[in-house]
Amino acid sequence: MNHLENQISGKIEKQKEKILQFTKELIKIPTQNPPGENYDKIVGLIKKELDSDLEIKIYSKNDKPNLVAKWNVGAKKTLHINGHYDVVPITTNWKHNPFIPEIEGNKLFGRGSQDMKSGLAIMVYSIKILKELNIRPACNIELSFTCDEESGGIDGLGFLVKNKLIKPDYALVLDGVNQITNAHKGVLALEITVIGKSAHAAWPSRGINAFTGACKLAGELNSLNDKLTKIKSKCETEDEITKSPTIVLGGVTIGGNKFNTIPGEFSFTIDRRIIPEEKISDAKTQINKMIDTFKKNNPEYKIKIKTLLEAEPASTDKNSRIGKVFFDAVKKVKRKTPSFTMISGFLDMRFFVNNAKIDCIAYCARGENLHGDDEFVYIDSIFDNTKILIYTMLDQELNKK
Repeated sequence: MNHLENQISGKIEKQKEKILQFTKELIKIPTQNPPGENYDKIVGLIKKELDSDLEIKIYSKNDKPNLVAKWNVGAKKTLHINGHYDVVPITTNWKHNPFIPEIEGNKLFGRGSQDMKSGLAIMVYSIKILKELNIRPACNIELSFTCDEESGGIDGLGFLVKNKLIKPDYALVLDGVNQITNAHKGVLALEITVIGKSAHAAWPSRGINAFTGACKLAGELNSLNDKLTKIKSKCETEDEITKSPTIVLGGVTIGGNKFNTIPGEFSFTIDRRIIPEEKISDAKTQINKMIDTFKKNNPEYKIKIKTLLEAEPASTDKNSRIGKVFFDAVKKVKRKTPSFTMISGFLDMRFFVNNAKIDCIAYCARGENLHGDDEFVYIDSIFDNTKILIYTMLDQELNKK
């Protein structure tokens, strides 16, 4: 290692306890979404921890705060680093208290430990370490700590990008998986309600069973999987299955109110994952055509369609400048060649790629069970990723025209 790398490694070593403690303090604040709680509290904690020399502003949409911190070094280019502070609600079979962080060996347990309170700590302490070493990044730095990623990000990063409250040349999102994510799928989420006619179950002929109609329609829609598995994305993935779009039905089902009543309405949800080579509008048209055919063949039923969420897929060329710079930083720290991947989940990086029209990749600390019971992050990964982020910010390639 050269002198600069020794300085950075030495400072991270000295700051390990502080970085870990700050991660714990973030986990202790239950920012579950839904309902979207304690947003002001966590933004206040982050603001307090950030260096006072940064230009800090709070931008709120629907009373939900988003913190933006800027370090202008007078460079030509600006790198934006984003993280979301909301977490999914706790699941039911935790062995650990999800909001009282616990350490077992190299594992830090807690809701949001990987997704993504550790990422927020990495963002804050990478800046603090550079400041304490009196080292300036190669480009201007923008940080954003945003709300509602777990529910689509419209009032979070989507709001900042739409209103041009941030102006980066390229971006990193510290979310996703512990591989360099240069693409992610999109999602079309729908609620389908089949309407029949309720009646007493003792006289079935007097009613029209919405449940059996819904089951029939769901079966027809589920047959789409046979077609979708034959479609393959050109993006690199961990396995062959991930290359294909998917459709999952029945994540939520609602209907019926008593065993001896014919249900007059029954609803089920659709989760249609979209690869970057597809368009959400085409997926929606395909589903609508199948529903229209069902209605024609089963005129006794009426159908209502409600859109729950539309999130476009996104992809960035792995040979983009930010892709190459981050690849080099990961390789230097991990001492092995990293891989690029497309993930099936959707991320806020889509706002940078699709709306701001800039290159963006995602990467997060290594952990397991995100969104599940006993979520944890590997502690050494937090420190490694702090170093990776610092090396990225110092790379002079980012400031070239």
